[in-house]
Amino acid sequence: MLTDQEKKILALALDPAAASGEIQNCAVKLIAAWRKRKVVIEDFEPNGQEPGIEPPGIDYGAMICPFKAHKGKPLRDCPRSYLSWLLGWMTDAPDKRKKFADLIEAVEHVLSK
Repeated sequence: MLTDQEKKILALALDPAAASGEIQNCAVKLIAAWRKRKVVIEDFEPNGQEPGIEPPGIDYGAMICPFKAHKGKPLRDCPRSYLSWLLGWMTDAPDKRKKFADLIEAVEHVLSK
């Protein structure tokens, strides 16, 4: 689990507009934060679950689209082309990435199926 500070560092590093020096600084800061918290490699293991597998009980496709074109529809009923466009729109700026984090996660899961 990432702390709020670690999430901010990671978000900065993953920002497409970040310069290579910023990315390197973020990597150093992130590793230093993990070392300070005594994080070990096992903390990154998926708890006996295959990566990319949804935890039981989470139905990302049931999340309702909140936007005009398909407002009120479950994500699973929205066209893949629309979901791809929506994902691009929500991730094209850091403020939108933060605001729509849960929806981004759901759309990514639906598109990965």
